[in-house]
Order: sequence, then structure tokens, then C-alpha cells
Amino acid sequence: MRKLSFCLLLAVLLIVVIPDLHAFGDASDARIAALVVSDAATKLAATEMDYKSGVYSELRDRGFSDSEIREFMRPILEKASFSGQDIIKYFSLFDPNYHSEELKRLDDHGKIVDNLLN
Repeated sequence: MRKLSFCLLLAVLLIVVIPDLHAFGDASDARIAALVVSDAATKLAATEMDYKSGVYSELRDRGFSDSEIREFMRPILEKASFSGQDIIKYFSLFDPNYHSEELKRLDDHGKIVDNLLN
């Protein structure tokens, strides 16, 4: 019975509330970007830090893989003018196996696309 009432409540929310959220999309995107940038700046500037707090750790705790988190965060950090080295350092804090091979892979893919277009 509780599951049925929960499903009905969820259905009502999906029908009534979710369509109206698009108006708040820009504000929530800006807030998320601010949280990511703030966390990265704090972690990069700290001599001692808590690896359990922050956006990266929260996303990992919610089941996202390191590559998914990096894919989500990299454009935000690049837009906030973090250098490539700072981004690599930030990701390396949480994933010791990260050595920025994805940057090389993306660069290689970009070269392949350029060669195909030319």
C-alpha cells in the first residue's frame, strides 16, 4: 500500500512539478557550477583536506564512476579558467590512478577528426 501511494505521489510530481523546473534550470546550473569551482579551489589550496567532503566525494558516494565525474566536472572547471595542470591535480587527489590519459585520448580523437575533415 505504501509503495502504491509513493508511486502515485511520484507520478503527480512528474506531471505537475517537473515541467515547471525548466525555469530554474539556469539558476541551478550556475549554483552547481559554483559548488564545483569552490570545491576545486578549496581542495587545491589546502595543505590538509578532508577527502570525504565536497562535490567529487558526494558524487562518488552516490554511485558515479570517476570517469563520469570527470566528464561532468571538466567543462565546468575549464570554463572557470582552471589550468589543465590544476584540473589534473584536482582529479588526482581523488583517483590515484588518474594520469590524464583521457586528455591525450581526446586530443588524438580531435586529430583524427581533423584529418578526416581535411
